[in-house]
Amino acid sequence: YQNQLNKIQYFSPNQAVMIKGNPDLMAQLLDKVMDNAMDFSLSNHPIQVELSLHPDNRHYRLTIRNQGPTIPTEKLTTVFESLHSYRSESKSGHLGIGLYVAQLIARFHHADIHINNQYQPDGVVVTLAGMCATDIR
Repeated sequence: YQNQLNKIQYFSPNQAVMIKGNPDLMAQLLDKVMDNAMDFSLSNHPIQVELSLHPDNRHYRLTIRNQGPTIPTEKLTTVFESLHSYRSESKSGHLGIGLYVAQLIARFHHADIHINNQYQPDGVVVTLAGMCATDIR
């Protein structure tokens, strides 16, 4: 995801995190979320990606933070709805289904995905949380 406009800072646990599921779908989820983070992040401000493992080694959390505009509070509840786009101008023809697809993929993998604003610095935080492969039945 590194490019001329976006620098990615990645933080990971000291061990592998295994997630049972479809790797292509998880890659698509990550693509959708990273695409939004890159589109809305301020130039020269890194996007932070952090994968962490709960101390019980049974749950993971993937957090993606970007600095930039926040989402209006009244729209936070609708960002995962189909055919909604909050881009003021779209050069790449966004249809407003990226986060909807990301949520479907998260649900398929028995995971939760949430979006919240962050302040000081302003930006958006996307969190994906689920169970590790050893605990999915």
